[in-house]
Amino acid sequence: MPKVQIGVIGAGWWATENHIPFLKSFEDVEVSAVCRLGKEALKSVQDKFQVDYVTEDYHALLAHPGLQGVVVSSPHHLHYEHAAAALERNLHVLCEKPMVLHASQARELVSLIERRKRHFVIPYGWNYTDFALEARNRIQSGEIGAIQHVHCHMASALRDLFSGEEPSLAGEAFFKPESKTWSDPAVGGGFAHGQLTHALGLTLWITELKPTQSFAFMGTSKTGADLSNSMSCRFANGATGMLGGRP
Repeated sequence: MPKVQIGVIGAGWWATENHIPFLKSFEDVEVSAVCRLGKEALKSVQDKFQVDYVTEDYHALLAHPGLQGVVVSSPHHLHYEHAAAALERNLHVLCEKPMVLHASQARELVSLIERRKRHFVIPYGWNYTDFALEARNRIQSGEIGAIQHVHCHMASALRDLFSGEEPSLAGEAFFKPESKTWSDPAVGGGFAHGQLTHALGLTLWITELKPTQSFAFMGTSKTGADLSNSMSCRFANGATGMLGGRP
């Protein structure tokens, strides 16, 4: 049986530590094309993961023969551009969080997904843990009744990453995280885009609540990126909620 052909746009820290090794662990999947900037870095990815086709031009990757899907793991502010281009090529997409930086971009992508009839996945891994699945099942079964209030708090040991410093958790990674991606608010850096998206995705998936209003405060790091977040929400069924976190 032919292998599923997958391309990767943005072969940096997270893609080389997670996406590419995980995809290569499946016998029926081939990472057949990779795109990232920097010729030497690109060559090192090609050699380490034995990828046939590598390029610095994502348009060239999307035109690679036989490609069926792509992983978008580029810097946050490029997700919309790369994901939209892949969908226009009728490719399935796994797009790292945050999906995009603006609500208007998200709506445009959803419309494009529906028109092209493609799969589009954001890898919110917490949604598929045992405790999350159990919580969702109990809510859907009606066991706990109608939700009146929900509270989700997320903390992670990444204060250095969102403050523009080298993260201790990177260890001996193949590539170190690019500081600007995570700590520069101009390109989507900050705790909300980098981590709190997990809490939001988890809460909305477990509860299936639809937000109608929200209000938030944030504290910032020395780079100006948000470092702590506190958000109050009202949902369509009248329930209230609080989401927050900090590294």
